[in-house]
Amino acid sequence: TGRELHIFTGHEKDVNSVSFNPDGRHALSGSDDGTIRFWDISTGKEAKQFTGQQYAINSLAISRDGRYILSGNSDTSVCLWDLEAGFRKQIFVKNSRKGVYINAVALSPDSRHAYSANWYDKKIEMWDTATGKNIKASEYYFHGIESLAVSPTGRYVLAGSMDIIRLWDVGTGREAGVFRGHEGAVTSVAISPDGRYAASGGFSDRTVRLWDMQTHRQIRKFGGFFSGHKKPVESVVFSPDGRYVASGSRDNTVRLWEVATGDEMKVFNGHTNEVKAVAFSPDSRYIASGGKDDKVRLWDIAGGREVKVLSGHTNHVRTVAFLPDGQRLVSGGQDGSLRIWNVETGEELAVLYHLLEKDWVIMTKEGYFNASADGARHINVRAGTVVYNMGNSARRFFRPEMVQLALGGKALPQGETAREIAQMPAPAVRIISPQSDHISSQDMIAVRILLSDAGGGIGDVFLYVNDALVGTDVRALKISAGKGSREMQFNVALAQGKNTIRAVAYNADNSISSTPESVTVTCDFKAGLPILHVLAVGIDRYENSELNLRYAAADAVLFAEALKQKSAVFFREVRTTIMTRPGDTTRVAINTAFEKVSGRVKAGDYFVFYASSHGHIATFSNGDSKYFLITGNTVFLDPDNLKKDALSQDDLIRLIGSIPAQNKLVVLDSCHSGEAGRTIQIAMAGTQKVFTRGLSTATAMQLLKMASGSSVFTASQSVEEAIEGYKGHGLFTYTLVEGLKGAADENGDGYITLGELKGYVERAVFARSGEHFKRRQVPYINVGTLDTPLAGVK
Repeated sequence: TGRELHIFTGHEKDVNSVSFNPDGRHALSGSDDGTIRFWDISTGKEAKQFTGQQYAINSLAISRDGRYILSGNSDTSVCLWDLEAGFRKQIFVKNSRKGVYINAVALSPDSRHAYSANWYDKKIEMWDTATGKNIKASEYYFHGIESLAVSPTGRYVLAGSMDIIRLWDVGTGREAGVFRGHEGAVTSVAISPDGRYAASGGFSDRTVRLWDMQTHRQIRKFGGFFSGHKKPVESVVFSPDGRYVASGSRDNTVRLWEVATGDEMKVFNGHTNEVKAVAFSPDSRYIASGGKDDKVRLWDIAGGREVKVLSGHTNHVRTVAFLPDGQRLVSGGQDGSLRIWNVETGEELAVLYHLLEKDWVIMTKEGYFNASADGARHINVRAGTVVYNMGNSARRFFRPEMVQLALGGKALPQGETAREIAQMPAPAVRIISPQSDHISSQDMIAVRILLSDAGGGIGDVFLYVNDALVGTDVRALKISAGKGSREMQFNVALAQGKNTIRAVAYNADNSISSTPESVTVTCDFKAGLPILHVLAVGIDRYENSELNLRYAAADAVLFAEALKQKSAVFFREVRTTIMTRPGDTTRVAINTAFEKVSGRVKAGDYFVFYASSHGHIATFSNGDSKYFLITGNTVFLDPDNLKKDALSQDDLIRLIGSIPAQNKLVVLDSCHSGEAGRTIQIAMAGTQKVFTRGLSTATAMQLLKMASGSSVFTASQSVEEAIEGYKGHGLFTYTLVEGLKGAADENGDGYITLGELKGYVERAVFARSGEHFKRRQVPYINVGTLDTPLAGVK
């Protein structure tokens, strides 16, 4: 008919892109206001809004040892990325004024200090990279700083601005010199490796100039109105041997200048738009350049030719730098990403996103990722017509260890990619009842959900209340693709007040989850004071006697009794179940114990699961790795027998999810221990396949927390031993109990919170393991609300 059906109103700025969702019932729009909006076509109303704007990377610096990347961003923040550990280490934010961005950053030679400048403050800020604190600022003002460079000794910082070049003495905080000569703005500055010279690029005069760092006088000028660059110079850099200066310009060229003579040695043509950044490789063989054509180009200096074009950025490349090994290159772009490249192959190794003040993501090209707590939900991935949130694939692709390998320039094992699993989409989930905003006078409610197969089958189904897993179904739901829908019902316990119920379903192979469906229910039922339920398992004796431990049973008793004594002040009652005898510590017995406890727990109660045993990461033939808590009945240690006899991380998620409580704590004093640990390692050695998805204990515990919503305390992060024999107990448990009894009361208020306990245990276990046992044990602890009280010591 050609008639208008709806007008979708809500964006505050220009709308640049629209698209239909594959379901045909919704449309999406993207705008300069920083939001994506999800519209219901039938009603014309906004159904959802997505925020999480990406911020341009304006500048970057690399530490001398290649471990750190410092980036300056358009949201007024400066980020320090740790390439070795694979995460964002610090974020420095000085000015939150809208529209102000960090234009220049630099690192001190020892990486202890970071420097940044933005146009609004008109001065240089100095930061402590260890603490993230602002140390000082320059005492004089610039007019729009464009570039920073640090002297080789770290004593001086050189700044190029809109009107002049100034030298800042870091120790005194005062001006140490002024370089005059450019006709207009200075867009870029650099200091030679020996500290004798400075180079600068001019905007209006289009020249590159060489300066004496001691006298601050100009030595020579490269180019002019009738030679050299034809448009403003955007970037200058010295070669590592100090013989050359390279410059990039808005005339789309990169030029190579000889320092000794001022002669133009080569001109590199290839960019189809302005060149914004240039960098030399550590061996002075190559120049990398980035520009407004969204490309990074690699040039052979001797041959004067382009050898590679690195494609991946979706907007201007604003900054480039080689890592010290010369095998990796970093680029930052207007698209908000830092990308790390393999210089030899031209392949992208990983991409880093600074999203919000608290959020970040690092992702490999295969789809493996590491992220802040909420980082993954800001990234959506499209494979063909399938669009899914990165967080939906966490179960399979949240692998910080794989990210670390990629960042280090190592080839990743071959296996399925995130793009491939996207072809097996998760089912659609709809909560049929209750309706949102329902008010219940009872503390139990029936939740009915409808699952619709989208082509990938239906796997595990999880139900959450206030982000705590309270219902799971992993049985009889593996229907084949294309078989339609299935309805399910969960009986869910409600806490007094507001309860947000959320349903999630996985595809048949549990590799990708659905978009969650949520409703809110208010419960008027008055439950009274909560009860604390403690289930403690300690396993000293195994059917395979080579696995026997000495202190696990004693640790379980010590922990349960301490919690009963010190937590009683917060609860109507503390109920403990302690399982240490051989018959009580089998897989079947532990499952039965969870069933019994589950029948007694209310939504407002608290639940703690403690286990002291062996733990192991097993790798299966398809490359999947899983954490196993080894139970007393375990004899054979190959992956297939562990799957039958021990408790996998999936089993733990299911068991914890069967407990109706919305406040849960999991404590695992488990890992390889002494001779028994070596027995496990030997048994597992022959089962390792061609590739593994790089699961560590820390990652397994992070996945456990993500899935269950529980706080998690774990004895160790990876393969280091959990130390036994500290005052008759395991080091981790002894320290944990010591903290509960008062040592963790940091503020002296007489109460121990989860946050205080976390800090105390991390510090004390690390210190004691080194002092008393001459090897380091590093706990992994991930808690929800830090101020949740757990023990009273008044």
